Amino acid sequence: MGGDATNWDEDTYREAILKEREIHTRTVFRTLWPPSPNPNNPDSIVVASSDGSLASYSISSIISELPLGFTNAKAPHLFVAEPDCFLQAHDGPVYDAKFYGDGEDALLLSCGDDGRIRGWRWKDCTESMVPIPFQGKHMKPVLDLVNPQHKGPWGALSPIPENNAIAVNVLGGSVYSAAGDSCAYCWDLESCQVKMVFKGHSDYLHCIIARNSTDQIITGSEDGTARIWGKVLALLLFKSGKCIQVIEPRKEMKSKGLSSYVGCIGLDASESWLACGSARSLSVWNLPASEFISRISTPASVQDVVFDENQILAVGAEPLLYRFDINGAILSQIQCAPQSQQLVAMEVSSMLSHNLEATCARSAANLSSIGIAIKEARRPPTEAREFLSIVQHSTGPHILSRERIDRGHNTPQSESVKLRLGSRDLQLLFIVFVASLQKLFFDSAMAGVAEGSQFDARQFDAKMNDILSADGQDFFTTYDEVYDTFDAMGLHENLLRGIYAYGFEKPSAIQQRGIVPFCKGLDVIQQAQSGTGKTATFCSGVLQQLEYGLVECQALVLAPTRELAQQIEKVMRALGDYLGVKVHACVGGTSVREDQRILSSGVHVVVGTPGRVFDMLRRQSLRPDYIKMFVLDEADEMLSRGFKDQIYDIFQLLPGKIQVGVFSATMPPEALEITRKFMNKPVRILVKRDELTLEGIKQFYVNVDKEEWKFDTLCDLYETLAITQSVIFVNTRRKVDWLTDKMRSRDHTVSATHGDMDQNTRDIIMREFRSGSSRVLITTDLLARGIDVQQVSLVINYDLPTQPENYLHRIGRSGRFGRKGVAINFITTDDDRMISDIQKFYNVVIEELPSNVADLL
Repeated sequence: MGGDATNWDEDTYREAILKEREIHTRTVFRTLWPPSPNPNNPDSIVVASSDGSLASYSISSIISELPLGFTNAKAPHLFVAEPDCFLQAHDGPVYDAKFYGDGEDALLLSCGDDGRIRGWRWKDCTESMVPIPFQGKHMKPVLDLVNPQHKGPWGALSPIPENNAIAVNVLGGSVYSAAGDSCAYCWDLESCQVKMVFKGHSDYLHCIIARNSTDQIITGSEDGTARIWGKVLALLLFKSGKCIQVIEPRKEMKSKGLSSYVGCIGLDASESWLACGSARSLSVWNLPASEFISRISTPASVQDVVFDENQILAVGAEPLLYRFDINGAILSQIQCAPQSQQLVAMEVSSMLSHNLEATCARSAANLSSIGIAIKEARRPPTEAREFLSIVQHSTGPHILSRERIDRGHNTPQSESVKLRLGSRDLQLLFIVFVASLQKLFFDSAMAGVAEGSQFDARQFDAKMNDILSADGQDFFTTYDEVYDTFDAMGLHENLLRGIYAYGFEKPSAIQQRGIVPFCKGLDVIQQAQSGTGKTATFCSGVLQQLEYGLVECQALVLAPTRELAQQIEKVMRALGDYLGVKVHACVGGTSVREDQRILSSGVHVVVGTPGRVFDMLRRQSLRPDYIKMFVLDEADEMLSRGFKDQIYDIFQLLPGKIQVGVFSATMPPEALEITRKFMNKPVRILVKRDELTLEGIKQFYVNVDKEEWKFDTLCDLYETLAITQSVIFVNTRRKVDWLTDKMRSRDHTVSATHGDMDQNTRDIIMREFRSGSSRVLITTDLLARGIDVQQVSLVINYDLPTQPENYLHRIGRSGRFGRKGVAINFITTDDDRMISDIQKFYNVVIEELPSNVADLL
């Protein structure tokens, strides 16, 4: 072999190799056990990663080489894991993998972002003589299925929808896929054709499992429902699956908003019990009885869930493996890794039902990848187990921890020792349980996290509570400077061009006080009345601080509704028109693949709703590395019970040093308290409650006595007033439809929108209303926040809002930016208390509608 061996620098070589590998490190989305002659002792593990690869690793060789006694943390290298087999499976992330069949005929199936399901003979993979570096492209799949495309209204084909999960039915010769087009597909492996399509969900699918004992499948979706479909084989002639049961966890959990997506589902071994993971909750259902059993609250979002006989295991955004009973009681929690987990999947062996297999994977900011594999053999409950774990951090070493778990106690007792492993690209955390009655002693140390790598929710909460209990006001700072003109704010010239081109001439009160502190990188809490330019305030601050030569996401803006997120995107794009800003709105009801395509091409700002943004972060389509600004618009709604959990989860994935801006028209005490947990010495720009109601908007009430008299009163108003544009608010979607039909029966031209309508329909209606082709819009509180239609001169509260805070958001739809506006409230005898509460809340007097109301419009 040529070359001078005396000049060989092994340390330099290893460092170069590790740096190269670190570049290619990605999230592990799934790990699974291959078929093995000895199910109790698997000899390898398969890993599906976001770089599009499938790889297998030998467990025995890795564990046998682990230097358990090594404690020198300064060692430059110790061990590097090499795969036994490597497949370049997909063009994009591999989201799921399953084995189809056993023994030599087993197929390794995978699905991914490219919309394909591919399969390899496992025997060919294990017996390949091709060197590992060349296996990726050399080994061709024996199965290659691609999701169908759909024709749009003008004949154009849609993008191929991604596959987020797969399930198998060996007896039926079928594979099922959960796709991003809100459909599930049943594929026949012999003909390689779609046998059946399951349509019914209104948003993309997260998960799918096969309930083979009853010839059914179960799907979970972003739309907040799980659906049971069957009988699959009996319905093949119809080509379309039949939904036999819809499960809605949000109804039982009384949750609302985007936190109600079904992100994971699990079946027990008898296929009689179903667990649905939805944000920070689990719901358990008895399928034969179609009965809701219990709700389980978790401290972090649940990413995957499995059954262990009559117990439930779950993992999520905290580094803990939870064990619950079916009634919701916590039995134990295990520190399974230093960082949060994303997936756990447990399968019961067909030969030995007492053997359990579990896999975990995670994805978080600044953390390249972690996967977990658990193999547990059933033993008497008094026996102890120990496990070995290898974890990875993108900026730190691997950590080897050894822990003792006593299954005879509800709370595990663990001891661990932290050791350094030199490799940074080992994407696995192996947890191997060993039966043992011998007590092991180790130096107690937590399998820790490199400094600044992860947000510790509990420690941060404790620290914040100490600060607030000592002196809450010391948490805030003040900023008293007021700028009368935009030119005086020191903004970029091209930003000023965009501001003036948008139609601004003089900054509003909130803009005079709020733009500059945000431009200086300070955390800010800004409260001002609707229609005074809060959106332009934070948009200007964001645009001023962007590095336009770096086409990476540097600012993340969250909004409670799709409409508001899209409105913010338009304002951001318009103000930054001369700066060349790239903005994208990530909202539910739109194509996941399109979001991923745009994000991969590079943007400066992402605006979105919590559910879709968290999903993009989870998939690592949205990389948080360069995000330096985080904005919450309409914070009182975002941080209320329906959204605060998801905001909390997103915040944990962002870099440690980040500027936070919170903007809203109202700031209830509970929202203000939660806001403090995200911010560092924020500038507090608040207005008094008695200053909140809008200047330029006249507020009146009409006493209609009875509910039945409201409609005639409404028709009288429209027949006597000359109204440019108006919005009518009611409290239920059903009443929107009823009132729309009634108004049209009286020959009034009206439009209507509510949350049950699909996104395209709502977009068309809003475009018509903004353009003026539609002059009357009937809606629920869906449009009560942040939707700017400047021609609206009249708001009618056909029903009073159920909360005083929503009153301001409703009437703020009229009188935008100093224009005249009128708000009219219909009052029945049942509304006396609410109208009184509203007047007390805002310290205003709402007068009875005068006879000359036409002169006010």
